[in-house]
Amino acid sequence: MAKGRGGAVGHGFARGELLEEALTHPARAAEGRTGSGTENQRLECLGDAALGLVAAVMLVERHPEWREVTLTKVRSRLTNEETLARVARPFWSAQPMRRSPKSKPRFPS
Repeated sequence: MAKGRGGAVGHGFARGELLEEALTHPARAAEGRTGSGTENQRLECLGDAALGLVAAVMLVERHPEWREVTLTKVRSRLTNEETLARVARPFWSAQPMRRSPKSKPRFPS
């Protein structure tokens, strides 16, 4: 993958190797089919935490009257796998995951 790729999301990436890592399925990395040998799970963990924080801050600011239990439930619904897959689906074809031929997509189109 070339440095600066990312036009589909309207962002040019200064560190193309991080985009490559983010888009590399673990099975492909295990096959040694990547230049760096890294895969997306490390960045996925970091991204999940960052997304959860952003969602929590947004909800607290927009709904100061909500109690913690409501904030937690809504944040969970906003950041769950199904919701995120639905939002990400338009970007999948433009920024495809680098998969092993043996791996199957988790969310078929």
